[in-house]
Amino acid sequence: MTSELVGAEAVGGADVAAALTRTTGRPVAYRPVPLAEARETVAATGAVPFQVPMLLSTYSAIAHGFLDGRQVENDLPALLGRAPRPALDVIAGGTDAAW
Repeated sequence: MTSELVGAEAVGGADVAAALTRTTGRPVAYRPVPLAEARETVAATGAVPFQVPMLLSTYSAIAHGFLDGRQVENDLPALLGRAPRPALDVIAGGTDAAW
């Protein structure tokens, strides 16, 4: 059996940056980059060669909405026995205000 564990709504980079800005009181910027620039950045980290195309395919899937959770039945509420907390609340709750 495979369980699909997704949140109630898709969250993007701009959403995360805004939540972090609100939580920390410090500006957090989100800047989407073209896949070519992302490839260069990932390759420059010393990633193992297979990791570069693997990560870029994930980035591309995210950018095109393939991982937004709308295409699957969500098993998370049943496994939790309650509605999941909003992802942005979880992200904001994990920040240190002194960050």
